[in-house]
Amino acid sequence: MRMLTVAAILALSFTGSAIAETTFASRNSVDLVRVLPAPPAEQSDAQKVDLQAVLDAQTRRSAEQAAAAQKESDLTVFQFASVLGQQFNPEKLPKTAVFFSHVYDDCIDILGSAKDRWKRPRPFVNNAEIQPAGERPKSASYPSGNSLLGYTYAIILAEMLPEKHDEIFSKGVDIGDARVIAGVHYPSDVAAGRLAAVEIASALARSPLYKGEFEEARAELRTLLRQ
Repeated sequence: MRMLTVAAILALSFTGSAIAETTFASRNSVDLVRVLPAPPAEQSDAQKVDLQAVLDAQTRRSAEQAAAAQKESDLTVFQFASVLGQQFNPEKLPKTAVFFSHVYDDCIDILGSAKDRWKRPRPFVNNAEIQPAGERPKSASYPSGNSLLGYTYAIILAEMLPEKHDEIFSKGVDIGDARVIAGVHYPSDVAAGRLAAVEIASALARSPLYKGEFEEARAELRTLLRQ
Protein backbone atom coordinates (compact mmCIF):
# COMPACT_ATOMS: atom_id res chain seq x y z
CA MET A 1 0.00 0.00 0.00
CA ARG A 2 2.83 2.36 0.89
CA MET A 3 4.48 1.75 -2.49
CA LEU A 4 1.23 2.59 -4.27
CA THR A 5 0.89 5.82 -2.30
CA VAL A 6 4.42 6.91 -3.16
CA ALA A 7 3.82 6.06 -6.82
CA ALA A 8 0.63 8.09 -6.81
CA ILE A 9 2.42 11.06 -5.29
CA LEU A 10 5.18 10.84 -7.88
CA ALA A 11 2.60 10.61 -10.65
CA LEU A 12 0.79 13.67 -9.36
CA SER A 13 4.06 15.57 -9.04
CA PHE A 14 4.99 14.71 -12.60
CA THR A 15 1.56 15.77 -13.86
CA GLY A 16 1.84 19.08 -12.06
CA SER A 17 5.23 19.71 -13.63
CA ALA A 18 3.89 18.92 -17.08
CA ILE A 19 1.05 21.38 -16.61
CA ALA A 20 3.43 24.08 -15.42
CA GLU A 21 5.56 23.60 -18.50
CA THR A 22 2.67 24.54 -20.79
CA THR A 23 3.26 28.23 -20.10
CA PHE A 24 4.78 29.86 -23.17
CA ALA A 25 4.78 33.50 -22.00
CA SER A 26 3.71 35.39 -18.88
CA ARG A 27 3.43 38.84 -17.34
CA ASN A 28 7.15 38.61 -16.65
CA SER A 29 7.94 38.40 -20.37
CA VAL A 30 5.26 40.80 -21.67
CA ASP A 31 4.59 43.97 -19.66
CA LEU A 32 1.49 45.46 -21.27
CA VAL A 33 1.50 48.36 -18.82
CA ARG A 34 4.80 49.44 -20.33
CA VAL A 35 3.90 48.59 -23.93
CA LEU A 36 0.44 50.16 -24.19
CA PRO A 37 -0.48 53.83 -24.03
CA ALA A 38 -2.89 54.77 -21.26
CA PRO A 39 -6.55 54.89 -22.31
CA PRO A 40 -8.14 58.31 -22.85
CA ALA A 41 -8.68 60.19 -19.62
CA GLU A 42 -12.21 60.76 -18.36
CA GLN A 43 -13.72 64.00 -19.71
CA SER A 44 -10.94 64.34 -22.29
CA ASP A 45 -11.68 65.09 -25.96
CA ALA A 46 -10.30 61.67 -26.88
CA GLN A 47 -12.73 60.02 -24.45
CA LYS A 48 -15.64 61.94 -25.97
CA VAL A 49 -14.65 60.80 -29.46
CA ASP A 50 -14.34 57.21 -28.22
CA LEU A 51 -17.77 57.32 -26.60
CA GLN A 52 -19.40 58.88 -29.64
CA ALA A 53 -18.03 56.08 -31.82
CA VAL A 54 -19.81 53.52 -29.62
CA LEU A 55 -23.05 55.51 -29.72
CA ASP A 56 -22.80 55.80 -33.51
CA ALA A 57 -22.19 52.06 -33.86
CA GLN A 58 -25.27 51.39 -31.73
CA THR A 59 -27.39 53.69 -33.88
CA ARG A 60 -26.26 51.96 -37.09
CA ARG A 61 -26.37 48.33 -35.99
CA SER A 62 -29.09 46.09 -37.36
CA ALA A 63 -30.63 43.13 -35.57
CA GLU A 64 -28.45 40.86 -37.70
CA GLN A 65 -25.30 42.75 -36.72
CA ALA A 66 -26.27 42.63 -33.06
CA ALA A 67 -26.74 38.86 -33.27
CA ALA A 68 -23.42 38.44 -35.09
CA ALA A 69 -21.66 40.59 -32.48
CA GLN A 70 -23.01 38.34 -29.72
CA LYS A 71 -21.63 35.27 -31.49
CA GLU A 72 -18.19 36.87 -31.65
CA SER A 73 -18.10 37.05 -27.85
CA ASP A 74 -16.93 33.43 -27.81
CA LEU A 75 -13.21 33.51 -26.98
CA THR A 76 -12.04 30.29 -28.65
CA VAL A 77 -9.89 29.97 -31.75
CA PHE A 78 -12.62 27.89 -33.35
CA GLN A 79 -14.48 31.09 -34.19
CA PHE A 80 -12.23 30.95 -37.25
CA ALA A 81 -14.29 28.04 -38.59
CA SER A 82 -16.18 30.68 -40.58
CA VAL A 83 -12.95 31.13 -42.55
CA LEU A 84 -11.36 27.68 -42.36
CA GLY A 85 -14.46 25.54 -42.67
CA GLN A 86 -16.60 23.52 -40.28
CA GLN A 87 -13.92 20.83 -40.04
CA PHE A 88 -11.95 23.38 -38.01
CA ASN A 89 -13.22 22.13 -34.65
CA PRO A 90 -11.71 20.65 -31.47
CA GLU A 91 -12.97 17.14 -32.13
CA LYS A 92 -11.04 16.85 -35.38
CA LEU A 93 -8.07 18.89 -34.18
CA PRO A 94 -7.20 17.74 -30.62
CA LYS A 95 -3.54 18.87 -30.73
CA THR A 96 -4.55 22.22 -32.16
CA ALA A 97 -7.18 22.62 -29.44
CA VAL A 98 -4.65 21.94 -26.68
CA PHE A 99 -2.08 24.26 -28.24
CA PHE A 100 -4.51 27.17 -28.50
CA SER A 101 -5.83 26.53 -24.98
CA HIS A 102 -2.29 27.19 -23.75
CA VAL A 103 -2.10 30.34 -25.87
CA TYR A 104 -5.45 31.43 -24.41
CA ASP A 105 -4.31 30.91 -20.83
CA ASP A 106 -1.14 32.94 -21.39
CA CYS A 107 -3.05 35.75 -23.10
CA ILE A 108 -5.58 36.00 -20.27
CA ASP A 109 -2.84 36.06 -17.64
CA ILE A 110 -0.89 38.78 -19.44
CA LEU A 111 -4.06 40.77 -20.16
CA GLY A 112 -4.93 40.89 -16.48
CA SER A 113 -2.04 43.17 -15.60
CA ALA A 114 -3.30 45.89 -17.96
CA LYS A 115 -6.94 45.49 -16.94
CA ASP A 116 -5.91 45.83 -13.29
CA ARG A 117 -3.68 48.84 -13.96
CA TRP A 118 -6.20 51.08 -15.72
CA LYS A 119 -9.58 49.72 -14.56
CA ARG A 120 -11.35 51.60 -17.32
CA PRO A 121 -15.17 51.43 -17.01
CA ARG A 122 -17.11 49.87 -19.86
CA PRO A 123 -18.95 52.23 -22.26
CA PHE A 124 -22.38 51.23 -20.90
CA VAL A 125 -21.19 52.08 -17.39
CA ASN A 126 -20.17 55.58 -18.45
CA ASN A 127 -23.27 56.29 -20.51
CA ALA A 128 -26.75 54.89 -19.87
CA GLU A 129 -27.73 55.48 -23.52
CA ILE A 130 -25.53 52.56 -24.51
CA GLN A 131 -27.49 49.31 -24.49
CA PRO A 132 -25.18 46.34 -25.13
CA ALA A 133 -26.16 43.60 -27.52
CA GLY A 134 -26.14 40.67 -25.13
CA GLU A 135 -23.80 40.35 -22.17
CA ARG A 136 -22.63 43.15 -19.86
CA PRO A 137 -19.07 42.14 -18.94
CA LYS A 138 -17.98 43.06 -15.43
CA SER A 139 -14.25 43.22 -16.17
CA ALA A 140 -12.42 46.44 -17.03
CA SER A 141 -12.71 47.74 -20.59
CA TYR A 142 -9.08 48.45 -21.52
CA PRO A 143 -7.62 46.70 -23.42
CA SER A 144 -10.17 44.48 -25.16
CA GLY A 145 -9.58 40.81 -24.40
CA ASN A 146 -11.58 39.67 -27.43
CA SER A 147 -9.57 41.92 -29.71
CA LEU A 148 -6.32 40.70 -28.15
CA LEU A 149 -7.27 37.04 -28.51
CA GLY A 150 -8.78 37.36 -31.96
CA TYR A 151 -5.70 39.12 -33.31
CA THR A 152 -3.26 36.78 -31.54
CA TYR A 153 -5.07 33.80 -33.02
CA ALA A 154 -4.99 35.47 -36.43
CA ILE A 155 -1.23 36.03 -36.24
CA ILE A 156 -0.62 32.38 -35.34
CA LEU A 157 -3.10 30.90 -37.83
CA ALA A 158 -1.76 33.07 -40.65
CA GLU A 159 1.71 31.69 -39.96
CA MET A 160 0.33 28.17 -40.09
CA LEU A 161 -1.70 28.86 -43.24
CA PRO A 162 -0.07 31.75 -45.11
CA GLU A 163 -2.19 31.08 -48.18
CA LYS A 164 -5.23 32.15 -46.12
CA HIS A 165 -3.52 35.20 -44.59
CA ASP A 166 -6.01 37.83 -45.76
CA GLU A 167 -9.15 35.92 -44.77
CA ILE A 168 -7.70 35.03 -41.38
CA PHE A 169 -6.70 38.59 -40.52
CA SER A 170 -10.03 39.93 -41.74
CA LYS A 171 -11.72 37.61 -39.26
CA GLY A 172 -9.32 38.65 -36.50
CA VAL A 173 -10.19 42.29 -37.09
CA ASP A 174 -13.92 41.53 -37.17
CA ILE A 175 -13.73 39.87 -33.74
CA GLY A 176 -12.46 43.10 -32.21
CA ASP A 177 -14.76 45.41 -34.17
CA ALA A 178 -17.76 43.37 -33.06
CA ARG A 179 -17.12 44.47 -29.48
CA VAL A 180 -17.70 48.11 -30.41
CA ILE A 181 -20.84 47.16 -32.32
CA ALA A 182 -22.00 45.22 -29.26
CA GLY A 183 -21.49 48.32 -27.09
CA VAL A 184 -19.08 46.67 -24.65
CA HIS A 185 -15.80 48.26 -25.78
CA TYR A 186 -14.44 51.54 -27.07
CA PRO A 187 -12.45 51.66 -30.34
CA SER A 188 -9.32 52.50 -28.32
CA ASP A 189 -9.83 49.29 -26.28
CA VAL A 190 -9.87 47.30 -29.51
CA ALA A 191 -6.81 49.07 -30.94
CA ALA A 192 -4.90 48.40 -27.72
CA GLY A 193 -5.90 44.74 -27.85
CA ARG A 194 -4.36 44.40 -31.30
CA LEU A 195 -1.17 46.15 -30.24
CA ALA A 196 -0.97 43.84 -27.22
CA ALA A 197 -1.50 40.82 -29.50
CA VAL A 198 1.56 41.69 -31.58
CA GLU A 199 3.70 41.89 -28.43
CA ILE A 200 2.32 38.65 -27.03
CA ALA A 201 2.67 36.73 -30.30
CA SER A 202 6.31 37.80 -30.47
CA ALA A 203 6.92 36.61 -26.90
CA LEU A 204 5.16 33.29 -27.53
CA ALA A 205 7.30 32.60 -30.58
CA ARG A 206 10.47 32.86 -28.50
CA SER A 207 9.43 29.91 -26.32
CA PRO A 208 10.89 26.49 -27.25
CA LEU A 209 7.78 24.85 -25.77
CA TYR A 210 5.60 27.01 -27.99
CA LYS A 211 7.61 26.12 -31.07
CA GLY A 212 7.17 22.39 -30.45
CA GLU A 213 3.41 22.58 -29.93
CA PHE A 214 3.04 25.04 -32.81
CA GLU A 215 4.65 22.62 -35.27
CA GLU A 216 2.47 19.73 -34.10
CA ALA A 217 -0.68 21.85 -34.39
CA ARG A 218 0.31 23.17 -37.81
CA ALA A 219 0.95 19.67 -39.13
CA GLU A 220 -2.39 18.45 -37.78
CA LEU A 221 -4.25 21.42 -39.24
CA ARG A 222 -2.64 21.22 -42.66
CA THR A 223 -3.29 17.49 -42.85
CA LEU A 224 -6.97 18.03 -42.07
CA LEU A 225 -7.38 20.82 -44.61
CA ARG A 226 -5.85 18.65 -47.35
CA GLN A 227 -8.56 16.02 -46.89
